[in-house]
Amino acid sequence: DASQAVWVRSADEHFSTFDDASYSSATFEAANGSRWTRSVALLHVDDKQPLILITDEVSGAYGDSPRVTTLNMMARDEVTTPAGPISPLLRLDDSARNRHELPSATTPRALEPGLNRSHFRGQFGVDWDLYTLAGQPQQFLIGSWGHSWHPSFEMAQFQKVNGQPFHEQQYMLRVRGTGPLQTLIVPSRPGGRPPAIARNGERIEYRTGSGGEGVAGPTFQAYRTAAQTTLTAFDASPAAAYGISISGGPAEATLKYNHAFLTVTGPKGRREFQLGGDWEAKAPATQIRPGVVAVDFDGTDTLHLVLASRAGNQ
Repeated sequence: DASQAVWVRSADEHFSTFDDASYSSATFEAANGSRWTRSVALLHVDDKQPLILITDEVSGAYGDSPRVTTLNMMARDEVTTPAGPISPLLRLDDSARNRHELPSATTPRALEPGLNRSHFRGQFGVDWDLYTLAGQPQQFLIGSWGHSWHPSFEMAQFQKVNGQPFHEQQYMLRVRGTGPLQTLIVPSRPGGRPPAIARNGERIEYRTGSGGEGVAGPTFQAYRTAAQTTLTAFDASPAAAYGISISGGPAEATLKYNHAFLTVTGPKGRREFQLGGDWEAKAPATQIRPGVVAVDFDGTDTLHLVLASRAGNQ
């Protein structure tokens, strides 16, 4: 019943794409003015280890009310959780088998404040760790539901690719609680070694098997190896990590090969990059003081700049 919907309006807030990350956010507004904001960041500085960071936050009259976040997972078998192993009861809607079952749900289990890890086995050659980060206690459950119908053309495509009749079975992760919730999805090949994940305040820190280390939060991400350092600011919030800082709006800076690779997008305005060192000017970028480069962005097409280090050219 649409008349009973809590969220009555929605709007795309922001979308940015960079060399090493992508970011989008949307808001949903209730009749009483409460706002739910969801942002999603795709981090792919290390092509062998992408990460997905989802942040949910509710403000206004509903800000302190419990809410449920749901993620559907193409998972199978047993799930490793902070409360121990869980295998949800498989339910199915299938007219050919005269089965019209509602989704299952396990008994709610407790999640302590902080960083909590669950491990899911995937159906198509990719497993994943899923971390939740919250400042308050949460509850979670895992359910399952499947179906065996799709348009005939798509069912034929599925049969051709997978060598079996179409059937889709999903797990449903539901997390209930208050306050902001961050969800980090870390995909890996079965038997692989996903990166080590740790919490530092609202930041999530990680180390990859290729020798890199990274940090991510609701409004930025950064990553470094022996050869390069990258910082991405997703919105107008100032960002700083590993000796680089960005202010003024969405932008990315990567230092490698004695060059600074800058990307600027989003609204019109000045971006300031604190890079250290000494950089040659290249319009519209100017070095306004040692190590600090300013770019006056016109707010149109995404801008890509490459600046050379004066030290590297000596």
